[in-house]
Amino acid sequence: KFLNMSSQAFAHKQFEEDQENQLDQITKIAHNLHNHANEIHEEIDRQGEMIDQTGKAIEKTNARFGVVNKKLSELLKTSDTGTIYTILCLFLILMILITFVLFG
Repeated sequence: KFLNMSSQAFAHKQFEEDQENQLDQITKIAHNLHNHANEIHEEIDRQGEMIDQTGKAIEKTNARFGVVNKKLSELLKTSDTGTIYTILCLFLILMILITFVLFG
């Protein structure tokens, strides 16, 4: 009987140690997940800031484009062919520059 109780106590102790090891592993996994979640959160914040900056740059470019478009519209009212070709060339150059600013 003593041997049977000792065997049961040993088995119970082994079971408790196994549970403790499993809990330690779960704790480590939970900490790793927490760290990954924090890294993802920080990356999302950085990308959000980049999107905001890009949006502001686009708004500025649109405002500038509006001014240029208004001036072009006034200049296109002229009947001088040389002026119209100059305006069209400058407009194309402006579009190329805007493309480089946004995508360069």
